[in-house]
Amino acid sequence: MLTKVYDGVVIDMATSKIISTGEVTWVDSKDVAYTKGGGTSTSTTGFAQEYKPQISGMLAEGKSLYDTGQLGAVAGFNTNQLAGQAGGIKSAGLQTGLEEAMAYAS
Repeated sequence: MLTKVYDGVVIDMATSKIISTGEVTWVDSKDVAYTKGGGTSTSTTGFAQEYKPQISGMLAEGKSLYDTGQLGAVAGFNTNQLAGQAGGIKSAGLQTGLEEAMAYAS
């Protein structure tokens, strides 16, 4: 016996109506895993073991930064960024002065 399998389904979460379905594939029923409707589901998450050293290092560093209060720390601006900000502030001041002069001239 064959079972119809879709490679994707789009559901309107507000109405629970199916908006569209993906491509259909027919597979042998013995190759399909069936679950009871309304039952519990189990998901397993994790990472490939070959990445464990890198992931463990990142987690340890993140914990250390969190524990020392540095997790949200942001590096200071470099000289080009500071110069750009100063230029923007100066330009804004000149623009404001020009607008005031034009307002009083009319």
